[in-house]
Amino acid sequence: MSEWPSESWPTANELVQGGEYGVTLGVPPSHDLAAMEQSLTHNQPHKDAFAVFAAMARLTAEMKVEIAWVRRKTAKYHLVAGDKGAVTYPRMTDAIIAHSHPAGAQRLGANEVKVFNRLERPYACLQGHHWLVCLTGPNSWRLLKATADAATKKFDETPAVGQPNCSAQALELIIEAIAGLPK
Repeated sequence: MSEWPSESWPTANELVQGGEYGVTLGVPPSHDLAAMEQSLTHNQPHKDAFAVFAAMARLTAEMKVEIAWVRRKTAKYHLVAGDKGAVTYPRMTDAIIAHSHPAGAQRLGANEVKVFNRLERPYACLQGHHWLVCLTGPNSWRLLKATADAATKKFDETPAVGQPNCSAQALELIIEAIAGLPK
């Protein structure tokens, strides 16, 4: 299987010009969307998914705003640019797969958790999993994963002690990466 070439990823300008719907991602080279989404419910993301996370980190560092990877009800994937502290998700969003934190916060925000828990169908964040791309330095980022409660299919909305804007839910560190970010 070939890898997505980095030059095929959207530029910051294309992402901004895409407005509410951002930029539609093409079909991954493996053409196995089911395997890619299944890998996102585990701790070993498919290489096509990892390529999206790396592009999100690069765009987040360049634009200094949150970037979200969503799947719309049309079954197409989109990268959407937000602002420094939030993303407004497009209408007809079916799954919020991942988003980034340009300031490096390694917890979900309380408002983010509420949005995830309000999605129309259970497990809308890929069977109760959500990925977070956090910039940790000028050329580095971390990939973390939040998992919803298996019984309730909801993410924990309890605020962190002394930090009412953050969820108390601990996220699992999947990988630390250095590459693909502007210097």
